Amino acid sequence: MILIGPPASGKSTVKKQLHFSNCINVDLDEIKIIATEAFQNKAFPIINDFSTIIQIMVKKAINDSYNIILDSTGKMVSPIKYVVKKTHEASYKIIFAFVWSSLETVRERAEFRNASQIARQAMPGRVIISVYEEFIKKGIMSYYLIDRPHILQLANEVYLFNNDVNTTSLKDTPLDAKIQSNAQLVFKRADDVVEVANGFEGYYDVNVLSEAPYFEKHRATVVATAAAAAAATATADLDPDARGRGKKSRSYKRNKRSNKKTKKNKSYKKE
Repeated sequence: MILIGPPASGKSTVKKQLHFSNCINVDLDEIKIIATEAFQNKAFPIINDFSTIIQIMVKKAINDSYNIILDSTGKMVSPIKYVVKKTHEASYKIIFAFVWSSLETVRERAEFRNASQIARQAMPGRVIISVYEEFIKKGIMSYYLIDRPHILQLANEVYLFNNDVNTTSLKDTPLDAKIQSNAQLVFKRADDVVEVANGFEGYYDVNVLSEAPYFEKHRATVVATAAAAAAATATADLDPDARGRGKKSRSYKRNKRSNKKTKKNKSYKKE
């Protein structure tokens, strides 16, 4: 199973909800904890080479007939493709599960995790916000569901969950109890049959539709992304310093070369 969602979106809840057992859980956060405890500062080269770690663990799991869970934010596309390819070749049942939570819930869940799970590396609020917004701006959901649907073609099942705990029914529930509550199923496709499709506007950067084609890009996200790109381009065009620096650098190099030639000519005349 490949789980995709921002940090603290509630992927662990979905793992339990789908009743996966006898499995190797490839989770970068857990790998960081284990590697740091075992190797201290020497663990950083191991952690930074996450793609290789995935390959090693997947090969081992397949050889020993374990199920595999890859816990991911979806940004590392190559490792995900690798897992899909290798598990398909080994006749595994492939499941993709996407998990949505609001930014408010993600921040609340991260704060609870920072306070209660000391072994995990704490994630500051600003980092949580940045990663969440980047998940939307980079179009992670639309990449898999709309732009590159072939990645999901080998999947036997595809799920989209709403794991937001800030609902009216759970509003006065303690956070630790909220985290244990089940995520709501928004979409399910088993093989080529869509069994559940509940409309959901703003599932990160997509809208989930109740009928085919089932997914479209969320207009507000598309407009915001286009506006940001246009603003960045306009800023670059209007920045005379940025243009001037390049020209000065080139002219400086030319002058430097010409000065060298002049000095050589002078020394030649002296002789």
